[in-house]
Amino acid sequence: MKNSTRFLKTVIASMVVITVLAGAVFAAPWEFGDVKGHWAEAYIQKMALKGIIQGVGGGLFAPNKEVTRLQSVVMLTRIKHHDSTIPDRPIPPVFKGTVASWGKRYVAMAVEEGIIAGDDLENFRPDEPTKRYEAAVFAVRTLGLAEKAEALKTINLNFSDTYKIPMQARGYVQIAVEEGIITGYGDGSFRPLETLSRAEAATLFYRVDRKLKNEVDDKEVSGTVTSVDAFILPSVTIELEDGTEETIYVNNSTSIFAEGKKASLKDVAAGNYVTAIYNESKTYALFLEAFEEPPLQPEERTISYGGTIDNLHEDLRMIVINRNDGQKVSHTIKQGADILLNDEPVTVSELVPGQSITYYVDKETNDIVRISAVGIDEVVEGKVVFVSYGGAIDKMIQIKTFDGDEKKLYRIAEDVVVTKNGEPATLESIMNYDMVKLSVAKSKVVKIEAESAEKEVSGKLVSISYKEEQPHITIELSSGEEVTYPVDIEEVDVERNNDDAELTDLLKGDEVELTLTYNVVTEIEADSVKQEIEGTIVSFSVGEEITITVLDEEDDTQKTFILAPDARIKKNGQTISPSEFSAGIRGCRVEMNVESEVIVKMYIEDAKKATYFSGIIKAIHEKNNIIVVEKTNGNTKTIIVDDDTSFMRGNSKTRFSRLDVGNNVTVFGQYDGAIFKASLVVVTDLD
Repeated sequence: MKNSTRFLKTVIASMVVITVLAGAVFAAPWEFGDVKGHWAEAYIQKMALKGIIQGVGGGLFAPNKEVTRLQSVVMLTRIKHHDSTIPDRPIPPVFKGTVASWGKRYVAMAVEEGIIAGDDLENFRPDEPTKRYEAAVFAVRTLGLAEKAEALKTINLNFSDTYKIPMQARGYVQIAVEEGIITGYGDGSFRPLETLSRAEAATLFYRVDRKLKNEVDDKEVSGTVTSVDAFILPSVTIELEDGTEETIYVNNSTSIFAEGKKASLKDVAAGNYVTAIYNESKTYALFLEAFEEPPLQPEERTISYGGTIDNLHEDLRMIVINRNDGQKVSHTIKQGADILLNDEPVTVSELVPGQSITYYVDKETNDIVRISAVGIDEVVEGKVVFVSYGGAIDKMIQIKTFDGDEKKLYRIAEDVVVTKNGEPATLESIMNYDMVKLSVAKSKVVKIEAESAEKEVSGKLVSISYKEEQPHITIELSSGEEVTYPVDIEEVDVERNNDDAELTDLLKGDEVELTLTYNVVTEIEADSVKQEIEGTIVSFSVGEEITITVLDEEDDTQKTFILAPDARIKKNGQTISPSEFSAGIRGCRVEMNVESEVIVKMYIEDAKKATYFSGIIKAIHEKNNIIVVEKTNGNTKTIIVDDDTSFMRGNSKTRFSRLDVGNNVTVFGQYDGAIFKASLVVVTDLD
């Protein structure tokens, strides 16, 4: 019942948005304009959604701005407690510093819970930027592991600059590293005195949050995925810690991440570990993240090492490492291991020989559970001027950079990884004038990502935006992914249905083939998709565009279309305009000519006979095909259903046998004498 309730609420919420607020745009307070595509987007969005971090105003987060010591303590305090439950009370007298008035209640709580302790009680320095070692200390105290850190007798930190970590903080840093809260750099350093950016702080404290279960998590649920429905009722079903199952519904507004990267529901699989955050009414997930493995818990321990990748077998997840201590070792990379390249989450395929890494080994299994890789000396982009595939001269590539128009020449590593147009490729496929991104390590190109200078992309037109000086076109690929490209407005050649056309002649839903030259659209060939729809009008809404939702009688699904401004509309044989629409057209039968997703002709029939009403089911006589509904005015109505009657629960098809007494319904149909015959029954329960 709990899951059914959540589903019904989600469906109703979706109907309200579609029917009443078409064309409106909403900006969620946890989404920031300057973190889209940022390597820390998942961490920032989750922490903001839970109220742990906040933006800087104007819909921005400022991910590269330094985070202060006070802000760090505030975030960690919010991880453990709802803002509303942190009382305004005096800071304990043991704390000797001064704090801005807005931060006093957080500091008071942090002192009481030991997040602020030791020397920080005497000299807190709230406005100073947080150093990396200080963040580790605050995080370990928040996890309740301060006693273990203080009790460590042997410090096993293999960083080249361990000596720079203050002596009293080294135990805390070791615990933070073992717990995966903070990592070192691929060159073997820790850089304890460098300051944290807001993005880095969000990431670090996100890892703390994953390890704690506390009062902030009232709308958060986690478990192992048992099944995924990515098509009919988008949702994942998970097994909770107590062995029960819960279904989490998602919609187009849900932010979905897999292994820290933007993803879709199709990227979530059975066996994944999922965490979701519900909306206020707990009807659907605002945020959902999936990992191949659950997070390591505080009692689990790892050992860290530094080294250089010698060899890698991606399929077997085997890696050979030349360790900094002179040993050559091999390990299996555990499924679900956290892998960072230049501080950004990546997959095993993006690791290459020659990269310097810090890696963390599970003491029991000897598997690698975490890798932090660098070693790419530079990443450079440009157009290929010259390429040698080997033979008489070494493998070489020369490019003309996009930034600065400078020519650069590089040697190519023997085991170079090559992709072209998003697919694995050979070095011989790289041609002059291709666009490339080169990853250079130890003065050799170890990775080439190439795109043809001219290429074609096909899909369904989603939108054309004119908000910027250069128009942008968005299409949906066959995979379901949406991509956006700028349009060369001066040179673009547009055809629609084999005739010359303008950009403004294109319609949403057109099948288009784009020709890109250096990723800018220079040609568009579009074809309209014509279809005839017959069914029942469910709703219409008026915003920037008029949209009409119809129950298609061919497949019993609801479909929404845009009404063209010059569409020909007839009702009972009389030509009408959209301004003459009224609630009376709901439930009417309609025939429509649709071009792509735009209605160009509409024929509305029997408007006077068609009607609808809402009420509560008081009785069901399934054998006699009868429903008794009490209308809002208190009168009851006897409804006849037959094989031609359609039944919907929100936006999904259902059956007569699944109706229940007490359901709220809207019934569409016609009178046949004194008998009302239903053509459509929609369950609209709100709870």
